[in-house]
Amino acid sequence: MGTLDAEQTLAEAIRFAAHSAALHDPRFPPLAPQELRAVRLELSVLGAPSPLRWLDELELGRHGVIVRRGDQRGLFLPQVAIDHGLDKEAFLSRCASEKAGLGPDAWREPGTEVSIFSTVTAREAD
Repeated sequence: MGTLDAEQTLAEAIRFAAHSAALHDPRFPPLAPQELRAVRLELSVLGAPSPLRWLDELELGRHGVIVRRGDQRGLFLPQVAIDHGLDKEAFLSRCASEKAGLGPDAWREPGTEVSIFSTVTAREAD
């Protein structure tokens, strides 16, 4: 949960993302107060995206991806590929289908924009 809104300050974006993740992530029930002690935070700040011109530019574990066609957009952070054991094509296909709501091959099609980005990630210690 996060934002690509460059109009927000970093502090505003972090506040928005934390609130959204805790209370509005459709994958999980809202976080209960008694669960706060068990929560470990991870924050990824995205670098500027650049167009993916050829598949060899994509480095799994280093780059995240944005797949966009019209108003439909999906984003995967770099760690998604590693955490789920995805190769480059599966990484792009799953981002297109699971996040952008497009077909799994949409990333290959004309009219679909694919960008890569790197992140700076901070994790709370256990």
